Amino acid sequence: MSNKSLLSFAICFVSLTSFFGGAIYVSALPEFSQIFDVSATAIKYTITSYYVGIMLGTVFLAPISKMVNQKHVMVASLLLGSIGHLTCATSVDILQFIIGRFIAGLGTGGTPVLAAAFVAKEFNKEEYKRLLTYLLVMISIGLGASPLVGSILFHFFSWPVLFLTLAAFQIFAATMFVKIKLKEKSFPEKLQQIYKDYLTLFKHPVFIYYCIIIGILYGTFYSFLIISSYIFRLNYGWSIIDFAWIGLALGITNSIGAYLDKTLIDRMKGQNLFLLGHSLIGLVIILFYGIGLPEKGVWVLCIASLFIIGQNLVASYLTTISLKLNPKHTNIASSFIFFSKGALASLLLFIVPLFPKTLGYANLILLVSFVICSLGYFKIRKSL
Repeated sequence: MSNKSLLSFAICFVSLTSFFGGAIYVSALPEFSQIFDVSATAIKYTITSYYVGIMLGTVFLAPISKMVNQKHVMVASLLLGSIGHLTCATSVDILQFIIGRFIAGLGTGGTPVLAAAFVAKEFNKEEYKRLLTYLLVMISIGLGASPLVGSILFHFFSWPVLFLTLAAFQIFAATMFVKIKLKEKSFPEKLQQIYKDYLTLFKHPVFIYYCIIIGILYGTFYSFLIISSYIFRLNYGWSIIDFAWIGLALGITNSIGAYLDKTLIDRMKGQNLFLLGHSLIGLVIILFYGIGLPEKGVWVLCIASLFIIGQNLVASYLTTISLKLNPKHTNIASSFIFFSKGALASLLLFIVPLFPKTLGYANLILLVSFVICSLGYFKIRKSL
């Protein structure tokens, strides 16, 4: 395998597995409450701690990667993430588990940012566009497949196997990057220049609106996934494996949204593409409120799948064009985007446990997301 092929595979593998940690045990949240003998609210905060770690990892690792060898930062990040997962696997109480989740998020947070930076630096314009799309598809698959993988591992093995698997993924990825040869920077940037670059993007109002909309949609996806684990399993009586198929279905529709975005981005005006995705989100809300709360969870799944396709059309497109705003600041732009995902997901995941686990509340989250994106559209429509 050539160096470039190995790099392509490593980038896609990291993008796929980096998002496994967020939802790998979401199907088994009720069981984890019993394992650590804590309330349902407390166990949900273990997911929040993971995204707080991702948020902070994104903030700090992107500047560091511009000052030193990026490959070394990637390897160190992956190994730090594996240490966090191993800490989770050996946890004897909820505090150790929360700390492990935070460390895992801290190490994982910078890896998608660095992956996007490698794509920008190592590949030409056409390769960059194609591989970036694949990267977004891998992230979508990782988001959806993780509950199914976690449910199967939990069902047939013990719960520590989930986190041992995540640690093995990251150690394997680190080994690949050790073998890859990358273009080195002749003159690493100084911290002062890096902060100037950050400030340049921070003063770009359109870019900030992009980040807010992407973060809100991402947080909404995880909020629905967490709430639905209780709704379907406790209210509808679904087993852990039954619910795992929800995650897989959402992952498939997430990938469909990313693929449609790739297919339509050259055929439709950006504004029309945004409105198409946003209209699907609006349709979901109308179906929920118009038909009422269904008796069968499968119907909820069908409606949620429409939302996932719509949110992915919007989020994937905004991610793609935001990274093109300033090619010199691709890794910093990636850092901002993933920071917004981590920050807004953490905020929503902190609030979610405080409310009832009902479909009515799940729909309220969708409605708030729709309203925020609608307001954001009027700020960015001229740039689309």
